[in-house]
Amino acid sequence: MRDRDEVIRQGIQQIGLDSFPEDTEVAWRVWAIRHEGSYSAVDADASPATVGYDKFRFVLRFQDEDRFTVVGRYCYEGGRWRPLFSDPAASDEWRALFDARMSGTAPGFRMI
Repeated sequence: MRDRDEVIRQGIQQIGLDSFPEDTEVAWRVWAIRHEGSYSAVDADASPATVGYDKFRFVLRFQDEDRFTVVGRYCYEGGRWRPLFSDPAASDEWRALFDARMSGTAPGFRMI
């Protein structure tokens, strides 16, 4: 079984590209991960910062150790995480796990 952190680190480029398909020249870097049940919140940044914000949070729902769906995307702006967009077909249970109103990195996030 693969480690979820490894799956995320290996997949961050595709997660970023799927989320922002017009920004094909951006390199994505994971800097923190938090897991809660079948969900993971991934804090990342883009270089060059042409996507519009300095930091992003992707919320992933894992179906198994290798398969996930991105259910939420946030940007860090004005000292707070702000929602960009989410999967309308996804359950709302993940919103309570990863409170997007907090500023900075949430307790429980593991810097990598």
